[in-house]
Amino acid sequence: MKAWLVAIVLIVLGLVPGEVWAQSEERRPFGWDVARSVLIDPTTYVPAVLSHEAMRRDWKTSQVLFAHGWVEMNPRFTVSGLPNDVPVDYQEGTSRIHRASLTILYHSALNNVGAQVTERLLVARYPRRTTLVRTLSWVERIAFASILAYRNSADHFRQVSINRRLASEYGYDTH
Repeated sequence: MKAWLVAIVLIVLGLVPGEVWAQSEERRPFGWDVARSVLIDPTTYVPAVLSHEAMRRDWKTSQVLFAHGWVEMNPRFTVSGLPNDVPVDYQEGTSRIHRASLTILYHSALNNVGAQVTERLLVARYPRRTTLVRTLSWVERIAFASILAYRNSADHFRQVSINRRLASEYGYDTH
């Protein structure tokens, strides 16, 4: 984990009220509770999974076009790093897709950790507003996950349709 992230987490945890840290028979430790919530929250994973599938399909449907001399428009998948150039090989492209998906997962998880910590701090401060705080937290996490997933997958899903149409128009065998 990056040092600046650890520093931020330690600062935030240092600001946590003592009541939140106090453990009774029923309460789990603050850090464990946040980690568990992030791990079981589908908004942590959905953006990465959806984006991975979109990028994978785009990459896979592009291969038939590349085999017939077409170039890659996305600079992240070219040998030179410039648009409209020779694509990287299939394995390298797949590796880049995996790395991009892990980056999306990282951002999603980081957002959810922040949301969960904020939620718990607000519930501790405003115990009579627990339902409101938790509802707003869910809204924020769902909105963030939706935007993150859309921004990282919509263009790829559109490109899949374009790739299939072009392959069909030019009579390329897609099997």
